[in-house]
Amino acid sequence: MKDIKQVIVVRTHYPDGNGGQMKILPGKAIAQACHASTAWLACRLRRSEGPHQGTHYDCKANEVYYNKFIISEIEYTWLMGLNKKVTLVVSSEEELLDISAKAKEVGILCYVIEDEGLTQFNGVKTKTCLALGPDESSKIDAITGHLRLR
Repeated sequence: MKDIKQVIVVRTHYPDGNGGQMKILPGKAIAQACHASTAWLACRLRRSEGPHQGTHYDCKANEVYYNKFIISEIEYTWLMGLNKKVTLVVSSEEELLDISAKAKEVGILCYVIEDEGLTQFNGVKTKTCLALGPDESSKIDAITGHLRLR
């Protein structure tokens, strides 16, 4: 069986609006990571409503048939298995976007989360984190292996 995981990369520092830096609050970091972790699945639900290709898996919610999700075999294996996740950190938006660009270059699913700024970021939309995968661990590690754990 392939080693499959999802990696969440959380940005730790943000401009405070006064030329300094502030750290993300722990609760905010957790909420943003949750958004990132489920973004791929939400994307699949939206995509399933139009023309599509790939394998079909019937999905149910609250015992009522809603739709068909279009997911890859790797995504299905991860979803039905251990759901391995790793959280890593970067300190800047530039690092976050660099990882996103590298992931997209090699075909790894990548979802950048932008917070609306309603609670911590003084009304400024802020890119807070991203999720890579789920995908093969070796592919993700080639891009994120240098980052430290959260």
